[in-house]
Amino acid sequence: MSTILAYLPLAVLLAFAVLTALGAVSLLSRRQHPLRILSLALTNAAYLLIWALLIPLTSVIAIAWWVLVVATLAGIVVASVRASRPLSVPAADPAATRGQEKRRRRTLRQLGAPGLAGVIANGAVFVAVAVLALVAG
Repeated sequence: MSTILAYLPLAVLLAFAVLTALGAVSLLSRRQHPLRILSLALTNAAYLLIWALLIPLTSVIAIAWWVLVVATLAGIVVASVRASRPLSVPAADPAATRGQEKRRRRTLRQLGAPGLAGVIANGAVFVAVAVLALVAG
């Protein structure tokens, strides 16, 4: 049991790294609603803060942490610039293929404000990871 507890901070660190990287990639890759940008930015900031409190930032860990900080900041800037520009979403086309209509609906969903279920799921993941970090650290 003590061996598992000894490696638990590293497992939490890896989970934070993966979650932060996914958030940064999401910010960089597609256009999103400003509230989604805010939600992802705050979540990534909280993950990075807990990560910094959990394990001393030395050598490779510090470099990885700073890479994720820069990726998150770059994602916030890119997503904010994208959100500030107008977008014309094509109207529903009766001749569109099934894949094209699916892409159009996914784009419309991403441009909308986050739903209550998404906010609750985001909060639940954050609480679970924070509890795990407190138990590990």
